[in-house]
Amino acid sequence: MKKYLLLISVALNVYADDSGIQYLELNKPHYVIGNKARVRVEADINAAVAAELPIGAEVIPTEQVNNATTIDGVEAPWYRVQFKQAGKPKDGFIWGNLIAKGAAKSKDGLIFMFGTGRKQKDLSVGTEYTSQFRVAKDGKELAKLEIKEGVDFKSKQTVTLTDGRGLEGVQHIFAVEFLQEYCGGKGNTMFLFWTGEKLIHAHSSFDGSDAPYYATEKQVFPTDKGGKKDMVILLRETGEHEVPKSVKKEKVSLKWNGKKLEKPK
Repeated sequence: MKKYLLLISVALNVYADDSGIQYLELNKPHYVIGNKARVRVEADINAAVAAELPIGAEVIPTEQVNNATTIDGVEAPWYRVQFKQAGKPKDGFIWGNLIAKGAAKSKDGLIFMFGTGRKQKDLSVGTEYTSQFRVAKDGKELAKLEIKEGVDFKSKQTVTLTDGRGLEGVQHIFAVEFLQEYCGGKGNTMFLFWTGEKLIHAHSSFDGSDAPYYATEKQVFPTDKGGKKDMVILLRETGEHEVPKSVKKEKVSLKWNGKKLEKPK
């Protein structure tokens, strides 16, 4: 099997304290996902601005503040952060959802970031929140995308960044996997393709269970064993736990046409 290149990847996981409040991992580097993100002198939306940070700026959260603020329907705590501005060390407070929940940096300096977007009014789309994605380099935003599919700030997820895995015109694949923590929970993975100019939401898998039922999906890319040129093969399985006769397997082939994945005609 030909191995695909795994690039520099940092998963910014979320943890819970004894009170049940989720928080970003402290004393580790994180990236700012907002443009001109405001760092304040106190953990309050009305406090004076201490600094404005460009997208992709590195911050180190050192403390989670107990009070939370809700913006666009997203509730998140504040963090005391350390950062550098004009080469000088500084600190201040920043609202949590201005920090990427998951991010990965490629060898050529591109920073791929994921965060909770906003609370949706139309729940018929299936999820309560949207997801926001950003690509940045040297403090400049190269691409942004909002998807009507996501989880709240307190969720857990992992991210990976690879090369194009054999798909023509795809330079990087940024994948965000939501971690299911309870029966019936969300456990899918979103795949974002970077063409060098555009960020494309190419596919979302679904992996989850709602006892006694389950569903899984494995993706086979061109460079994987059994892969085919410019095709992504989906190997799906659904069934009921401990009931072998209920298991159903499906193989779906999707062709990459340079803009999206679609079923071959």
